[in-house]
Amino acid sequence: MRVLLSLLGFTSVGFGIAGIFIPVWPSTVFFIIALALFAKSNPAAEKWLIEHPSVGPGLRAWREHGAISRSAKVIASVTILLSIGASIYFVGALWMQIGLAVTAVSLILFICSRPEPRVEKPFTDVVKGNDAA
Repeated sequence: MRVLLSLLGFTSVGFGIAGIFIPVWPSTVFFIIALALFAKSNPAAEKWLIEHPSVGPGLRAWREHGAISRSAKVIASVTILLSIGASIYFVGALWMQIGLAVTAVSLILFICSRPEPRVEKPFTDVVKGNDAA
């Protein structure tokens, strides 16, 4: 079972990488799925993914706080509006247009409801040698 989960994790990483280059293909969700699969099957791959300089910070924020950065929220929301908006334009049936619109609004509300990652600031506010009392 661990081998299967690990293979699915690497497949998900592949889809995530493809999503970087394919417009309107979500990459982050595939990296999150891969992280969950690796947590159950492949600790080394999980560590590699969580420490990756590009995707690691976002995955850590999601795992620890369910957080999404402001820039990711904007990019995701704009992408949803463009892709689902185009679908609404080309779909003829009103019930499908309504379903797509409800889906878009639901996704955007969920994304916007997530907290933003906490930014850890180094302890640099203390001025050394200045004990003003």
